[in-house]
Amino acid sequence: MTFEFSREEALFIYLHLKKRANKEIMLGTAVKDMKNVAFEKKMNYRIFEEILSKYPEFESLPI
Repeated sequence: MTFEFSREEALFIYLHLKKRANKEIMLGTAVKDMKNVAFEKKMNYRIFEEILSKYPEFESLPI
């Protein structure tokens, strides 16, 4: 996948998805819904990798 976002858009998407993914992964782990956990990791982390390849400084942001 290739995305074309401005830095501000990429930051918003990264922070929003990262926060949501973390919640979904914690919830899925708590209720033992490993299918949902795997989906969240696969889909969201793919987007994270794309964004971080362009803006590696986002990785050090506290979430």
